Amino acid sequence: MMKRNYFAMIAVLGFLMLVPTSFSAAQWQPDRKFLRIATAGRAGVWALIAARLAEGIQQEIPGISVSVTGGGGRINPTGVDKGEKELGLSYADLCYLATQGRDPYKDSHKKIRHLGMVYIGYAHLVVLKDSKIFSVADLADKKISPSPAGFGSEVFCRNLLEFYNLSYDKIKAKGGSVSFLQYVDGTEMMKDGHLDFQVSLVPPGHPQFADLAVTKGIRLLPIEKDIMEAFIKKYPGFFIRNFPKDPYQGVEGGFPILASGTVLICTADLSDELVYRVTKALWKGVPEWRKTVASLRETDVKDALLGNQIEVHPGAARYYKEVGLMK
Repeated sequence: MMKRNYFAMIAVLGFLMLVPTSFSAAQWQPDRKFLRIATAGRAGVWALIAARLAEGIQQEIPGISVSVTGGGGRINPTGVDKGEKELGLSYADLCYLATQGRDPYKDSHKKIRHLGMVYIGYAHLVVLKDSKIFSVADLADKKISPSPAGFGSEVFCRNLLEFYNLSYDKIKAKGGSVSFLQYVDGTEMMKDGHLDFQVSLVPPGHPQFADLAVTKGIRLLPIEKDIMEAFIKKYPGFFIRNFPKDPYQGVEGGFPILASGTVLICTADLSDELVYRVTKALWKGVPEWRKTVASLRETDVKDALLGNQIEVHPGAARYYKEVGLMK
């Protein structure tokens, strides 16, 4: 009788040793009930992507609530670092500058972690087709819009001008103007002849630039190779990539240009398991979101680490190891 009981106990213990992982996975509960994703405003492509991601996270992780809030590419790393937001969208180059405490940041951001590259933003240096502007050097006395102050595109424009010995003050001193406009406003001003130049880091097919290409005709300025190479050395996170062909009506494309990844970052304070599941939700959802979000047309998990210069969150790293992107 004792022998039968002994073997029965061994059998039960053996069974329990075989299944704890499946039990723990099924019983796992998120250590947080609420996540906030910082974007660049209540509308626009970042808000749209964040809304899709919020839905995906809530489907992947039952019992968690996700909200989408405003922000901006420049300020989101600070919000995430301070714990004001758990997740945020920004640019790879700005995240690097934030970790280093370099301008436009005053202090080193020690708690931001890379979760994934969402899409590639190509440097759009937009002028009208019949413009006499053929290089950034020609902007010395022109009417320009670097995009709204605080946007990643505005920081990029300001930094790029330095390589041509230009600045906002120098442009204004020579009779030009600098207006920090939303793209829709800048487009209308270009149509009316009140603006000469706009800049943005966005995927090809941006709706405002597409509209301007149809109504007035546009060109995209190139950047000299030596300047692009010097820019990348000074601002890691940027890389050179060929602009896709035929991005807008009448624009050929296919030339090399500076690009930076629009990235999803998170706070280091999030647990590995939670970030693993958020990362999984992101890449599970992208194929479907790509059908309705034009900015995600090129997005693929193989580029998830492209341009990244900061520490990858261990939870995201676990996912990327599983799909063969990390060792």
